[in-house]
Amino acid sequence: MAAPSFSAADLAAIDSQLAATDQLLERNYPGDDGTRQPVHTAYVPADRFTPSLSAEWGAQAITTAEAHGGLERLGTLLGQEPELAAAVATRVAAKLRSEPIEDLRLDFEDGYGDRGDEAEDVAAVAAAQAVSEAVAAGSAPPFIGIRFKCFEAPPGHVA
Repeated sequence: MAAPSFSAADLAAIDSQLAATDQLLERNYPGDDGTRQPVHTAYVPADRFTPSLSAEWGAQAITTAEAHGGLERLGTLLGQEPELAAAVATRVAAKLRSEPIEDLRLDFEDGYGDRGDEAEDVAAVAAAQAVSEAVAAGSAPPFIGIRFKCFEAPPGHVA
């Protein structure tokens, strides 16, 4: 095994230099607070979001699974014992009916592209209205937000 690149004294000096930052991070970001965390995040171009999107995706998933033998069959194809596959299929179907998307990001970045400020402003207002409607109707995912372009200057010429 190769000798370490840094000596114990080097590491102690680095730790000392980082101590204030480590304390700041620990104080401001203490770790998991025990609240719910989404198990997945889905991205959709911002102008394609509708208040019914989540329900539509859930229905499409169920329809697709049924067209190929159902969720229970999928479980057995993935190696689950039949009893477990049946139990999991029931839960997955319920999840797809009630909350198919846990975290949805309306994408104004890569998935949206550059359409100009005016078109983007119109889409932003429409997206905000659609999110408001979804929240009011109870059809919004529990976590929803915007993925927006960075505020940095555009990159210069790239060869």
